[in-house]
This record gives sequence, structure tokens and C-alpha cells, in this order.
Amino acid sequence: MTSPPIEIGIWYPSHSAVTAAANVPFGQALALDGESDGDKLPLIVLSHGNHSRLGVHSHRALALAEAGYVAVALTHPGDNDQNRLTTGSDWLVSRPADISRTIDHMLSDWTHAKRIDPDRIGVYGFSAGGYTALAAAGAVIDTHLIASYCAEVPQEYSCPVLSVACQP
Repeated sequence: MTSPPIEIGIWYPSHSAVTAAANVPFGQALALDGESDGDKLPLIVLSHGNHSRLGVHSHRALALAEAGYVAVALTHPGDNDQNRLTTGSDWLVSRPADISRTIDHMLSDWTHAKRIDPDRIGVYGFSAGGYTALAAAGAVIDTHLIASYCAEVPQEYSCPVLSVACQP
């Protein structure tokens, strides 16, 4: 089965001229396709929350680029504001795989891939993106603990979202 394409946005250090007006959907004025500055740059991958998109972390990505990092934000296929087809049980697996595919792309296919330090890669996420960051780093989720918690606190926002994946 072929994996769906992943939409990404990339922010990186550059001394190329920045436009005076916003030129991206996130309201930022950027040097689109500018020459990258620096070598051995650390990479940070930004993962959005459930049913969101890459632009929610654009301010963080820009701040990271201004601080000397390459920041790449992605829109998780099937779990974003335009496509909510993936269930909790599916995205528990697909979201960390999206991170891995994005890192692979950045290290091998991105125009400035040679400027990234492969030993300095991090992942940032909030909400479902936090889970994604932890899982991508090797954390193992204990679905039985989630199921027990949800049995006690069924009104917790995450419980209906994860109900199929976390049956006791």
C-alpha cells in the first residue's frame, strides 16, 4: 500500500531578502526558496494536534529558523482540518510514521539536506502532536492504562477519540 503524500512547510536560516508583505498563508513574510545559511544545522520536526494543520506552529517554526534551526512542520494525512478520515486507532500508528517519512525526506531529498546535522534531530508536538513526538522517539503507549482511565473519566476529550484503539 502506498503512503499518502505529506504536506510540509520548511523554515531555515537564510540571509536572502525577505519580502515586505506576508507571502505565505500563515501571514509571514519569508525569503521563499532562499539560500540556506550554516552547516550542521539541527532539525526540528513540528507535529500538530488532532484535526489541525502545519500552519498552527508557523510562529514556532519561524522562531526556530531565526535561532539557527531547520524547522519542518507537516500536515498529517487523514488527521487534519481538511481530512478527518483517520480514526484514533489508525493515527496512533500513522502519525509517528509520518514523522519518520518527513525526517527521511529532509535528510535525503530536501534541497539543503547536506546542511542538516543528522545527529541533532528533535520532534515537537502539542496534544496529539505530543503523543506523536514521544512515539516517534520510541515511547511505547500502554493502551490498557488509557482504557482504565477512560472508564473512570469518560468525559475526557481524548477518550472518545481513542476509544477503538484502547479497549480493555
